[in-house]
Amino acid sequence: MAVVGFFTLPMLPVGYAFGVEVSYPVSQAMSNGIMTFFMQIVSTIVAFIGGWLCDHYDPLWALTFFVAQFAVGAMCSLWVKEDLRRLNNEIKS
Repeated sequence: MAVVGFFTLPMLPVGYAFGVEVSYPVSQAMSNGIMTFFMQIVSTIVAFIGGWLCDHYDPLWALTFFVAQFAVGAMCSLWVKEDLRRLNNEIKS
């Protein structure tokens, strides 16, 4: 878990910064709040599903569920376009 945290923790500020860039006309506080809100909802649902899988089936099923989610997220990130609106607007000004 320490190794996973070592590589995962630095990705949080990068993800928030990219989310703020993509949602440029919206203020930083609003976009960070919305991202945190949805992150908490999704992580709560995923935790309940993982706990249910561990209770009713083998914990290997929960691990497979988590790995499948990581794979889907990685595949979806391949099509994300870097549209840095805030940075481009500051450069033009």
